[in-house]
Amino acid sequence: AGLERRARGHQLGRRLVVATAVRHNDTLHECRLNWWPGDFQVRNPFNVSLLPKPTTVREVIARSYSYNYRAMTAHERGDDHYTTRDHLFARRFYNDILDGRKRIGSLYHEERHKLKLPQLCVYCGASGHLSLDHLIPRLKHGPDTSDNLVPACRSCNSSKGGRDLVVWLRSKGRLPSILLFRRYLKLAWRWCEANGCLNRSLSDHLDDLPIDLMAVRQIRWPDRPDHHEWF
Repeated sequence: AGLERRARGHQLGRRLVVATAVRHNDTLHECRLNWWPGDFQVRNPFNVSLLPKPTTVREVIARSYSYNYRAMTAHERGDDHYTTRDHLFARRFYNDILDGRKRIGSLYHEERHKLKLPQLCVYCGASGHLSLDHLIPRLKHGPDTSDNLVPACRSCNSSKGGRDLVVWLRSKGRLPSILLFRRYLKLAWRWCEANGCLNRSLSDHLDDLPIDLMAVRQIRWPDRPDHHEWF
């Protein structure tokens, strides 16, 4: 919202130079994108890595899911940094979720990953004395279904207890792993969608939601995609 764009481009060999003017909050920003096959490089004072400030439950989950998508794509490439293309794809992914062109889908891929990955504690990576933990606690509407059950060592299971995943990890100075956080967000989206909560305002009383939305909103993702994939 509030953006007006004008772009023109021309081909220089294998490089496409696109000059863009972006108007944001009554300020005109000059931008030049140099596109090479497989990458973007950018000189742009308008920060494309930041998504809009959310105002609803839908926007908070979609925003976090899009940042997670950005981290996953960079991780799958084996990169230790984000490209401008990653930021632009995350922004487009976010807008597509809000517009209904994309859905935060089923947990089929997460369940398939769970079968392929080693049986380790998803919170610390320990391999012994494993039990099953409710990713979203039963106290917070977490179901007794396989998509909400993850392997956890007894120590982490006991420490986490009925606390929200993000709140508990933040108390330890850690961020959730890529796949675990994606599963957590999908479970939260599914519950909120089924219970008509996605369009609720952040100014509402939100203690009845399955996740701590304020803790999710306050996550500060690192500039580098150096998250662990599974734990």
